Amino acid sequence: ANALGWWDSSDKTTTVNTKMVDEFCAKNKITPAQMMASEARMKDLATYIAPNFVHETTHQRQTAWTKANGLDFKKYAGGVTAAPYQMEMETESFSMQSAFSAEKAKKDPSYLGKISWSHAANAQKFMEDGVDAIRTDKSPLYSGIDSMEGSAARELQQARAAAVYLKSLEDKNRTNPAAM
Repeated sequence: ANALGWWDSSDKTTTVNTKMVDEFCAKNKITPAQMMASEARMKDLATYIAPNFVHETTHQRQTAWTKANGLDFKKYAGGVTAAPYQMEMETESFSMQSAFSAEKAKKDPSYLGKISWSHAANAQKFMEDGVDAIRTDKSPLYSGIDSMEGSAARELQQARAAAVYLKSLEDKNRTNPAAM
């Protein structure tokens, strides 16, 4: 997977891609074994991946909120539970991640050097232009998902198609019940 991490609502886990750990080790010129043997290096790794956990736990919070508010549209789709995936979810997650990193960097200017280059770049964009910068920057990466409006339009289109199909079945049942 290309993602640096992911939230899985089916088993309620947040996972970090080992690619991040490999990047951390390469950046620090250490092996994974050396990292695991050092409490200080493990703390450095925690700092390095913390923005990613903020991003993924934002997705966890989104899942919990949508479910608690009756927006669990996919609960009958093969047992998977989730709201429709929308660009706004990624925008919020990247913005929370970037705000977290920006807040840390304001307190400690060296912080951006302790996290991954992509998280540092997101924080810098956020500090310059806020959420709009994040949305503009990340939108091309997620061109396959709808905006909130696009998602709503897709849901309405599917509901309309289902209603048309149901009406045709009702008409068929009325005119030729044996054909059903």
